[in-house]
Amino acid sequence: MLPNGSVPKRLVDHWFRNYKGRFEKNIKFVATLFNLRQRHNTIRKAARVGTTHPRTLVKLAHLANNSAFRDIYAGQKAIVKRRNQSV
Repeated sequence: MLPNGSVPKRLVDHWFRNYKGRFEKNIKFVATLFNLRQRHNTIRKAARVGTTHPRTLVKLAHLANNSAFRDIYAGQKAIVKRRNQSV
């Protein structure tokens, strides 16, 4: 059965200690574990902010829906797009 949430540290340590380095030498596996852990931690922090500081999220929503902010964002997005095309 797959774990709910991030992969437990004890299980990762077990994989890396055993199986003659098969897991720790697999770059895709290590990157996937890292990404899962980062994603899980980010979601937990966002949920904590959402429950403990709801006013902050309301301020962020007002900022993101502001037309001046949208114009600045669109301009920056165009700059990044041009820069990526020239590379």
